[in-house]
Amino acid sequence: MFFYSLSAQSQDSITKSLQLKIEKATSDSIKIPLRIALANYVRNSDVEGAKTILNDVLQEIEEHEYSSLYYLKQKADVYNGFGECAQDQSDKAKALDYFLKGVKIAEKIVDSVRMGISYHNLGYLYYGKDDQNKAMYYTNKAIKIRQALGEEYSYDLAMTYNVLGLGFQQFKQPDSALYYLEKARDIDPSENALIVTNSNMAFVYVGLKKYEKAIPLFEESIKIARTQKDYKTLSSHFQNLGYTYRQLKEYDKAIALTDSAIFYAQAIGNKRQLENEYYSRHTIHKLKGDYKKAYEDYKISKTYLDSIHNIEELNRFTALDLNYQFEKEKEVATLALQAEESKKRLYFILLFVVLLLGLFIVYFLVKDKRQKIILAKKEIALKEMEKIQSELTLANRENELKKVVIENSITEEVLNKTLDEIKGIITLESEKERKQALRTLSMSLLTEKSRNKSASSLQSYLDEVHIDFKLHLDKNFSQFNRKEKELISLIKLGLTTDEISKILNTSIASVKSTRYRARKKLGIEPSTDIIEHIEQSL
Repeated sequence: MFFYSLSAQSQDSITKSLQLKIEKATSDSIKIPLRIALANYVRNSDVEGAKTILNDVLQEIEEHEYSSLYYLKQKADVYNGFGECAQDQSDKAKALDYFLKGVKIAEKIVDSVRMGISYHNLGYLYYGKDDQNKAMYYTNKAIKIRQALGEEYSYDLAMTYNVLGLGFQQFKQPDSALYYLEKARDIDPSENALIVTNSNMAFVYVGLKKYEKAIPLFEESIKIARTQKDYKTLSSHFQNLGYTYRQLKEYDKAIALTDSAIFYAQAIGNKRQLENEYYSRHTIHKLKGDYKKAYEDYKISKTYLDSIHNIEELNRFTALDLNYQFEKEKEVATLALQAEESKKRLYFILLFVVLLLGLFIVYFLVKDKRQKIILAKKEIALKEMEKIQSELTLANRENELKKVVIENSITEEVLNKTLDEIKGIITLESEKERKQALRTLSMSLLTEKSRNKSASSLQSYLDEVHIDFKLHLDKNFSQFNRKEKELISLIKLGLTTDEISKILNTSIASVKSTRYRARKKLGIEPSTDIIEHIEQSL
């Protein structure tokens, strides 16, 4: 009673601390997780009180239509809390219903912490239903998730290894059970974890009849559970310790310990534990030979057994389990259908891409062919131009040759005329007349010689002008006469006005006059470069 009083005071102080924090909270986002924590703490000694708190929280979330990620996490915590309360009171159908609601939310929001809690609780629940396959499935899922969460969740991981150890013990594999329980103790050696791990190891040792190892572990767990006022744990540990002393045939001590187990189980209303504990006390009284008390305990145990295993509850549990499996299969089928539709869409997209690619290829081929045709036409046109240019060059050469011939003809004509004149002079009788005629003929020949020399000099300069420029003048500037073209060609060579006048054997004024006429025909100002203007039209 002294220990009970101390633990009660400790419990009350923690409860009051949480209640004070809740009163001071200024918003639901702070208040709701504190109330859930209070419910989980109260559940160890007052299951109905914990359920009331959780129910109020759930109503508040639903009434205010809180639907953010944060409140969905709180709602998952509420359902897990309800499930643990139902499991404490041996209502496995309700526990399954709540745990499944919690896991659906956790999976929907992809919250690893809540998924770990839900899978852990489902694994423990299915061990209680002797469904090893489902129990192992959910327990292993919880272990994988909690391993990934890291050291911060070492206690949770240790608790899941405890469930796994109990599962192996339940199915008669004590070596595997001890292996996982040792692993749980290594992961988290704190008091909160040891209160569970030590008790489970002791339970395995009892099964192996190693009572000397089991008793100290039970006693250590009971000592820690008393400080925490954990009624569920105390009830379980006292029952197991009573069973151990029963095996040692210390019946009075076994009955006293079982009475303590019944006291704590009644405090939390755990029907499953009460059924086991009354049946255990019935067995001890029977072994002592006190059949009257044994019969009374048996009747009470039977009453709790009937309430736990009523047909309605079994049907409800089965229906929930099957419905959940159906929903899972439906989800898988929906995902498969979506995957098939996605495949069809992907195939359609690929077909569209292939067709589009084909169109691009055809387009580029046609475009390439058109470009080739255009290039071929350009090449033909270029060849035609080259042909025309060649023809023009040839024509120009022919003109030049004709000029040469004409010039030579003129020279020949002058020579013949001179010979005729000489013949005429010879026939003159007067010496004076002959001298005068010869002087006149000499001056005429000198003038002709100078003119021929000038023409020869001019032609040499004109030959230096590029043929393209000459062709350009002939083709595009038909308004120019021969003298104007000769002047422009000499200007093209960079000659000065004085130099041009000497080559043309004419005056500077005549050169300027010819240049003025050329500018006037082009319609340009005196300041404009006549050659640059002509070349720009190329």
